[in-house]
Amino acid sequence: MGRVPRIAKLMALAIRCDQMLRSGEVPDASVLAEISRISQPRMTQILNLTLLAPDIQEKLLFLDPVDAGKPEVSEKAMRRICAEVSWVRQREMAAGLMSPVQTAVRPADDCTPPRHPYH
Repeated sequence: MGRVPRIAKLMALAIRCDQMLRSGEVPDASVLAEISRISQPRMTQILNLTLLAPDIQEKLLFLDPVDAGKPEVSEKAMRRICAEVSWVRQREMAAGLMSPVQTAVRPADDCTPPRHPYH
């Protein structure tokens, strides 16, 4: 059995951090970065993963384990996709990174993702 891809761990962390911010458990991303012992810009990179279309987030969470070598999907590649506002375009971009079994382009359900109020 392989290891969980790093991007899957980061996606789970991003979701948890977003929940903490939305619930008021922490006041802002700067405090979250401080208690996580990472820089505020790095925390922003992690939180930006929550800007991905929900189905892409789900696929990242459930990527196949990596047995050896580099994982199929890198965080660096996902950063470009996070910057795209259109979920349709995000899905098109993600389809180029993930195998067809892992992602599908669904243009019918595009909507503008909410932007983070704490950025």
